[in-house]
This record gives sequence, structure tokens and C-alpha cells, in this order.
Amino acid sequence: MTNPKPLDAFLSDLLCTHPHDPANARYLVPLENSADEAMAQDMADVNYHVCAEYFTDATTKEQADRVYEQCLIDARRMVVDEEYMRLIIGMG
Repeated sequence: MTNPKPLDAFLSDLLCTHPHDPANARYLVPLENSADEAMAQDMADVNYHVCAEYFTDATTKEQADRVYEQCLIDARRMVVDEEYMRLIIGMG
């Protein structure tokens, strides 16, 4: 896949909030319900693989880790917050 925009621009679009924004605090740790956490991890993995298509040889491990962390934060939030899921997947 051809990279349509620089990784920094892509990350800015994806990371609309900083991973350590207080609004994300509850999603930085695994969800209490193991089935919900497993679903969130699966969702994060899928989203991360899509994002990784934008990576180049210049992508650092720290950048890649930050992308995965945000994917996991977003996935956890979608699993427990139905309104957020509708917003993210365009059903809202």
C-alpha cells in the first residue's frame, strides 16, 4: 500500500488525544472482565495491523508502540462505552 501521508500526520489523525490524557486513564489498564479485555486486545491487534501499513523504515519502535497503545486504549473504550463505539465506527 502506498503511504498517502507522512506517518506524523497519520499519527496526529489517529491520536486525537494523548494516550496519557486523564480521559484515557481507565483504559490504560486491562479491563476487569477477561472476555471484554480479550475482545479489546483482538480489536486493537486488527486496528494496529491497518495502521502498520503506514509505517516506513523510519518508524521507530517508540512510534509503533505508541500507535499500539492508542489502538488498545480506543478498543477498551469501545468495548465498555457504547456511545464511543458508535462515534468511532460511524453509527452515531
